Amino acid sequence: MDSGFQFIDPIAELGAHVAPTGITFYEGEMFPEFENNIFITLHGSWNRSSKVGYKVIRVSLDQRGDVANIQDFISGWLINDEVSGRPAAPFVMKDGSILISDDKANVIYRVTSNSSS
Repeated sequence: MDSGFQFIDPIAELGAHVAPTGITFYEGEMFPEFENNIFITLHGSWNRSSKVGYKVIRVSLDQRGDVANIQDFISGWLINDEVSGRPAAPFVMKDGSILISDDKANVIYRVTSNSSS
């Protein structure tokens, strides 16, 4: 029986237990190399024997909007199964810098270029 629904493959597979909690499209000018990029915060697992996540990934899109590459953008909140932070949401400021909230450390990080103040 045809339900009328159609399955569409995901554009990116993030893996199990990573809990993507925030996403933003980069539309700033501070980092021209981030044009057509998406930033996703991966909150991370807390109830696994081997933890995963706890990072921000950068998804590069091609001119058609298809995923060209996925790579870690910021990591280091998980070292030897010890968690120091949980990135929760990215946000692009008007000046092109990127804010990332951390709901474990209760801080907001700001990513800028070396030539910015």
